[in-house]
Amino acid sequence: MEKIAKVSLLIRLLIVLVACLNIFVITVAIITQSDANSSELSVGTSQSHISQVVNLPKSSESFSKELNAEGFNSYAIMLIPEFLFCLFIYWSLIKLFGLYQQGAIFTVIHINQLRNIGTCLLVWSVFDLLYPILLMLFLRISGLSESLPLFLSISSDQLLKLLIGLIIFVMSWIMTEGQKLQQEQELTI
Repeated sequence: MEKIAKVSLLIRLLIVLVACLNIFVITVAIITQSDANSSELSVGTSQSHISQVVNLPKSSESFSKELNAEGFNSYAIMLIPEFLFCLFIYWSLIKLFGLYQQGAIFTVIHINQLRNIGTCLLVWSVFDLLYPILLMLFLRISGLSESLPLFLSISSDQLLKLLIGLIIFVMSWIMTEGQKLQQEQELTI
């Protein structure tokens, strides 16, 4: 159990490091209003090099070009929702590995954290599909744009989020059923 606690602490620290780096790079990309489809932050010396690349969602590249042509900051519009989903997943992972660090492996709280991550990924994949349409409708109705086209795209990124979300959600359901079986066995003895 001591090994699990040490590894969990290390993973929590790595998640915090990745989250901070991601937050910083997305903030820089939004502030600089980069016109490219990706923004990269590199830190390092001649011997070592760390870089973080932030890409607009693949399914939204052409829509982001349309937003840029209309004078909008496509990075802010397209990355802030994705950023919020990532923050929720980072937070849930930090809590999940905190439970592992405390030795809580098959508890209700642990299962709920897994379910939260799976649900977030499922909602995120649906949101990715609907967001450009809803955004375009909002911009047209509010009068901020008259020429943005209707945009619908399904990408492998969305399908991957959907698949991973379903797998994690089903794993949490299986663990819930296993926990119920274990409680029933404890009561029959």
